[in-house]
Amino acid sequence: MNLKGNNDEFGFSGTHEYTLVFMKNKNAVEELNGLDLTDDEIKDYNLSDEFGSYKQGATLMRTGEAGARIFRPKGYYPIYVRKYLSDFSIERKNEDDYEVFPETKDGKAMSWRRSKEYLMKAKSEIIIKENKENISFYKKQRLVDDMKNGKKAKTLFYKPEYSSGNGTALIKKLFNNRLFDHPKPHILIKDFIKIGSSSNSIILDLFSGSATTSHAVMQLNAEENGKRKFIMVQLPEVCDEQGEAFKAGYKNVCEIGKERTRRAGEKVLKENKEKEGIGNLDIGFKVFKLDSSNIKKWNADGENLEISIENMIDNFVPNRTQEDIVYEIMIKYGIDLTYPLEIRNIVGKKVFSVGFGALFICIDNEITLELVQGIVKFKDELNPEVTRVVFKDNGFQNDSVKANAIHILRRNKIQEIMSI
Repeated sequence: MNLKGNNDEFGFSGTHEYTLVFMKNKNAVEELNGLDLTDDEIKDYNLSDEFGSYKQGATLMRTGEAGARIFRPKGYYPIYVRKYLSDFSIERKNEDDYEVFPETKDGKAMSWRRSKEYLMKAKSEIIIKENKENISFYKKQRLVDDMKNGKKAKTLFYKPEYSSGNGTALIKKLFNNRLFDHPKPHILIKDFIKIGSSSNSIILDLFSGSATTSHAVMQLNAEENGKRKFIMVQLPEVCDEQGEAFKAGYKNVCEIGKERTRRAGEKVLKENKEKEGIGNLDIGFKVFKLDSSNIKKWNADGENLEISIENMIDNFVPNRTQEDIVYEIMIKYGIDLTYPLEIRNIVGKKVFSVGFGALFICIDNEITLELVQGIVKFKDELNPEVTRVVFKDNGFQNDSVKANAIHILRRNKIQEIMSI
């Protein structure tokens, strides 16, 4: 947390925090990614053979209670080592071969980590060492593998960059002000994301605060040419009127998070401007607020039925934009909200193309056949494999125009036509 120590702790100066890590399936633990090696760690790979650099890795003999012979009887077998430790086999080839069993110094029977068959296939990956008349075996830990896969994260999860003060310092640098209390260091979050995600994962933060996670995702994408997406969720907690954030014009925490994501994206681009492929880095994002539906629900008043019907002539909630309605339609269709949205003016009406023509939406009034022909032309330009069209139900001038519009669209290979 802070190697200088936190004197608020009782008795001892606190220098650590706890992070709880969960997996849906603990059997998938091998799918976790490793962390990048530091320059000092790379220097440890100071041995080499014809296959490249390596260092001494884990012992071939299992340790701990679970590695005992009684639990893994097939793993208990002798390995025969030639004189001068020049070779080994699972069969005795010479009278003076050393016979080595997986046993501790006090004689407890354990087991080897490898089966007989696997061990013989991987002979070039085993180090033989003699120490005080005992012979031990170790895995060759290859630099090329660890550079690719990274090192396994440790329970003592530490880098100087993880210090809590770095999170505060970064906010100050981005905003020229301390707008948020106790922000997490984005390098810490970046490394957790690196361990637990693939290059195209979606990262969800249900308590996003100052949006450290969005910053971390963009930073990691820049480093690895990744395509990760993020979803930040935050209640609009009101900023303290006496605090720096409120004085700087931010009314709630969400506003800080949005602005931090904008500034962080620009910062990542600037810091990586010389990196190959950085022009493909996506730092864009969309902002949504939870609200009621944009489409009115039918709620008839039996005593004032005429008024109820008049209220439904326009079936959209007042003071909502067409974009509000378009995104609700996307949600109802199950279409990814990150799909690109193109707006085109056709005969004075707004037509929205979602996902390069996967969906066309027009929720204007006075829909004409000329407009419908324009949508067909728009569709032909984009040439999507499958498309659908949604209109405002009472936007057609009359039923005849609606029927002819459907006929024109179907004749042009648009079979799914909806009105709301």
